[in-house]
Amino acid sequence: MSLTPELQQLIDNALCKEKIIGLLAPSFPVDFAYPQIILDLKKMGIAKIVELTYAAKLINMEYEKILKENPSKRYICPNCPTIVKIIEFKYPELKENIINVASPMVVMDRFIKKQYGPEWKTLFIGPCLAKKMEAKEY
Repeated sequence: MSLTPELQQLIDNALCKEKIIGLLAPSFPVDFAYPQIILDLKKMGIAKIVELTYAAKLINMEYEKILKENPSKRYICPNCPTIVKIIEFKYPELKENIINVASPMVVMDRFIKKQYGPEWKTLFIGPCLAKKMEAKEY
């Protein structure tokens, strides 16, 4: 498994070694074999690994409430940062249709900060380049 210089520096930093939680995207099997990915991440010094599917379930419950409140309205799911950016720049008239709920990655990051404390770093692990840009933006 190859690491970016930034990730290698974060993992090598002794102060952070026990303070990194990996956020594993549901699509991780595209690039990584299970359960080997978990073992490899632990060997690299990632203290905990969580799957973003938990956050997606929480978000789905929120979507359900929103859809029941306005069943005739058309909505756009904000989970894909590429879709959100396209709408913001190309179709701004549709921005009001984007459901105002954070993505699973952001929801899980907030959950971890609340549960474990702000000193924990989160690391998105998945094949989606747009999610990596979203993480930098967030």
